[in-house]
Amino acid sequence: FDQAARRRVAIGAGLRRALERDEFELHYQPKARARDGALAAVEALVRWRSPADAGRLVPPGEFLPIAEECGLMPALDRWVLAHAIQDAAALAAQGIRVPMAV
Repeated sequence: FDQAARRRVAIGAGLRRALERDEFELHYQPKARARDGALAAVEALVRWRSPADAGRLVPPGEFLPIAEECGLMPALDRWVLAHAIQDAAALAAQGIRVPMAV
């Protein structure tokens, strides 16, 4: 293997462990209304904080294509959706209602 291939294999194995160990986190990007700049919605974006990489956030462009290749996207999609729903419910309980794209 060359270095890039070894990295892809390591990321694939790390993603499987990450799903088991709940190493993902959601970050919310605000979406503003064009006419007045007010908050219109938020977009949930998945991030992976890899303990194997000293807790750094692995860029989505680095891990999402590998998740697809490894057949892990359905499990990752379920994780994202479940956590986004939990976060939306917690906000709603505080009286904060904002549309959320997942």
